Amino acid sequence: MLLAFALAYAIGLVTGTVLHNYRAARDTLDPLFATYYAIPIFAFYPLFIVIFGLRDGSQVLTDSERTTPLRNTVVLIVGLPVIWELAYLAVGDVALRSPLQTLRFTADLVQTEFFWVNVGNTMEAFAFALVIAVGLGLAIGFVLGLHRLSADAMEPMLVALYSIPPS
Repeated sequence: MLLAFALAYAIGLVTGTVLHNYRAARDTLDPLFATYYAIPIFAFYPLFIVIFGLRDGSQVLTDSERTTPLRNTVVLIVGLPVIWELAYLAVGDVALRSPLQTLRFTADLVQTEFFWVNVGNTMEAFAFALVIAVGLGLAIGFVLGLHRLSADAMEPMLVALYSIPPS
């Protein structure tokens, strides 16, 4: 499971970097993303169940009885930097930095006041967003839970909101 997470993280990071830096790639894949966002998330549940299963391990991709947590941890700690370095060697400095360069940059960045100011601003914005989301979600949930007709009337609108992509 950790290996899958690491692989998904690495692929997502590289894909996000490429899409951010190359407008042509972003413009090419934008219709695909728009299609994905238009599909309600619960439509993917059967696919998720087939791939990931209902229990601890995947039903398709791995045999969970043979995997051990220690092996997964070692594969993650050793494998992710190796895959990252190989990707760096394949694409070069233009598209990706090496793990060592990234660690050096991160160590330097964390020591700056600019970084911590931004961490504080991000945490403040997150806290406000969380309070607003929880407050409104609870209020709307209680109102809809107390009045069945309102809940039935709002259900199609709530389902339609699920298909709106986050901005």
